[in-house]
Amino acid sequence: MTLFEFRVDPALPAHALVKVDERFDVAIARSADGLEIRVYPVTDGEIWFDPYDTLNIEEAVVIALEKEMEG
Repeated sequence: MTLFEFRVDPALPAHALVKVDERFDVAIARSADGLEIRVYPVTDGEIWFDPYDTLNIEEAVVIALEKEMEG
């Protein structure tokens, strides 16, 4: 069974943080352009300084796709 631990940090108001199985720390950030999702592995209880991978979701692209689906 996968364990998800959700938290927010008052110092990072545009972020949601999710720890997955004490193995990954995921930061989801709202930006002016959309969303940025950063995945940090956890090794021996320590979160990596730099993310392993980052995914950007551009809201303008999503809006264009929505309009295309309407059409």
